[in-house]
Amino acid sequence: MKNNLLHHFAIQDLKTHRNDSKVTLVTLIALSFCIMMITFLTPLLLNSYILNLQAEHGSYDYTSYTTYDKDEILKTPITYQNKETMFKDADFEYALVADIGYSYGDDSIHYIEGNKDILSIQLKDGHFPKKENEVAIKESTLKRMGYDIKLDQNIEVAYRYYQPTLDGNNECYNAVGQWKVVGILQESGDTDILLGKQTTPQKYDVYIDTYKQENISVHGDIRLDRVIDLNQDIGSKSQLNFLIVVVEFVLFIVGCIIVSGLTIASFENRKNDYTLLRGIGATKRQVYYIVFIQAMLLALLSIIVASIAYVIVGNIFILIVDTIIPLQFNWNYYLGCIFIIVLMSLISYFMPARGATRRALSGSFESTEFQYFYYRYKKLHQMRPMYLGWRQLVNNKKQMIFKIFFVFIASLMMMSIIGDYIYGIHLTKQRNEYVETSQNVTLNYSPIVDNTNIHLDDFKTMSSYAKDILYTHNFLYSPENGYPHKIYCLDENVKKQFSLPQDQVLKTGEIIVSLGFDRDNNIQTYSLVDGNVFQIAYVLSNYEEKFIIMSKDDFIKYADVKHYQEVYLSFDSIAQKNQAILAFAKANPKMRYNVIDSSLQPQRDYEYQMSKESVFDFPTLRLALIVATSVIYIYQLSFELLKQRETIATYQLLGFRKIEIWKIYMYKSLFIASLGFVFALYYHFADMFIEHGGNGGWHIFMDSIPLMEQVLPTLILIIILISFSLLPIYSILKKDGLENKTIRE
Repeated sequence: MKNNLLHHFAIQDLKTHRNDSKVTLVTLIALSFCIMMITFLTPLLLNSYILNLQAEHGSYDYTSYTTYDKDEILKTPITYQNKETMFKDADFEYALVADIGYSYGDDSIHYIEGNKDILSIQLKDGHFPKKENEVAIKESTLKRMGYDIKLDQNIEVAYRYYQPTLDGNNECYNAVGQWKVVGILQESGDTDILLGKQTTPQKYDVYIDTYKQENISVHGDIRLDRVIDLNQDIGSKSQLNFLIVVVEFVLFIVGCIIVSGLTIASFENRKNDYTLLRGIGATKRQVYYIVFIQAMLLALLSIIVASIAYVIVGNIFILIVDTIIPLQFNWNYYLGCIFIIVLMSLISYFMPARGATRRALSGSFESTEFQYFYYRYKKLHQMRPMYLGWRQLVNNKKQMIFKIFFVFIASLMMMSIIGDYIYGIHLTKQRNEYVETSQNVTLNYSPIVDNTNIHLDDFKTMSSYAKDILYTHNFLYSPENGYPHKIYCLDENVKKQFSLPQDQVLKTGEIIVSLGFDRDNNIQTYSLVDGNVFQIAYVLSNYEEKFIIMSKDDFIKYADVKHYQEVYLSFDSIAQKNQAILAFAKANPKMRYNVIDSSLQPQRDYEYQMSKESVFDFPTLRLALIVATSVIYIYQLSFELLKQRETIATYQLLGFRKIEIWKIYMYKSLFIASLGFVFALYYHFADMFIEHGGNGGWHIFMDSIPLMEQVLPTLILIIILISFSLLPIYSILKKDGLENKTIRE
């Protein structure tokens, strides 16, 4: 056959099956546009950490790492947008932040003038403070302090602040703030407690947002530093190219799956055409050439239409979307898109064409009427719609695999969203239970200056709140080779602090070490700088801190046993601990100690786990995947039903009732959805077990109620998918068998 005849047949075949051609062309145009636009927007992914940084800490471009007076800042001359002006008159947003101090839970306390939005400080409830005794505070901070999450309550907060001394150092002081909560802050931003109006003079840090990374030149004594330099931080060209290649490869795989599912169903109507071509002498190569021409025509048309839409939408994005990294058209990336679109079209067309050509003239294309007549009357159990639905499924294995994959993704994303929410509720409940029921809370005070003594009078006010107060002797030892660690003197208080037996004794030359010390050093003997060697008698397996306990006879050679160097306080609840801290801060204006709070780290661990898992963030990507895979599944199954109009007509002519025909395709969809759901169920719970199964976490997801909460919504989603995918069958069954037989494309 000559090429002009093959060209004519290729074009005529597209016209004959115009409905299939239109659906395939529209699908290719949509996919081509998506491929081009996603590639166009991919550079934003390379610097996504900047967006996360701005969401968490603020969108400012410049900051000062030294504090200044407010008047000095506002009157500083600068050059901005090629204009010399005063700081206060410049056309940018700024915030002046006064660092008031830090609570005993390390929560930052700030007073801010200017635009708070550029620091990601946003309200969740209430309003920003305006008076001196008003504050806005984060929920997590209130919980750590033992207060309820509500407005208009009065709170007391013990905090530390620093003041410069004459010798240039900073002296630490205690204070207690008595404030009224008028606002609840979002968890973003670096400010945990925001104060209202301040009457005392303050020094401020400067934060500036120029929107478009514009340069600022300062002509005064104030120094501003750029936070993010796009020329250095957006990554190298090779990194961007690698990311583009990865994204385009993923898009290519997804596109092939979508288009192949359509073309496999479409080629069911063309199998007799290929049989005829082979019968009149066409070779496989000539049939492949026809398919090649069709694929190239569809790819060319889709590229032209998608490119026009790509240029229009791309320019709109450039004009109206405010991006950190400038968006721009790139010819090399565009050529890459064209290549994968053409390759996707060829693969999607050649897969079904190859199978149809291989089976041509081999008896595969027998009369469907005879086959269904045979199945109808062969045996009683084969008359059941479930059996015929299964027969249709196994006869279209490739299409089945694609549809199972889409149901698998949609089901997995649905269960993942619900599972994360359940885990977030669990973490919140655990944290609240810890705050409310914790019965062994400790505070450990040691002098800020190493190897100095504590003053016993400083802790008298805490005795009425503490369950036990233990004073210990220790000193900090820093070996030439190794980590610094504390050395304790064995006495009754140390035995209580580290849960040692009351009859525990150490001989001269023996020591007890913590697990952390033993693991890092892995030694049997220990020597000090004076050459004395000690034998390790016992390892405390419950302590990760690095410390050593030696006998009093040995300890007295190296440190003072007449004074105490550390105090250890235990409490029955976090509320008692908070009251003791307030009493300590009120009684001791000057702060001379470092504090270790045993209840602080577990609470921060819960908060970190929740932020790390993003359990309460809106699952945009996963919802998008659910919608996308659901639409594709419904689209492909509906398209396949329309292609089987003749098969449905055969069922009608053989006497099948409408409900029986509906059941055939319902069972077929149910088989597909069941397989996808089972795979998703296994993968989801296997992933949950691997990630959270340790320490008894498995019950979080597998108890009866959480299990039903994950499974039932997913089953409802599958029922919805099956229902929507079967809608075309209602319009087909409105006509009788003869009408459906005579309908042509």
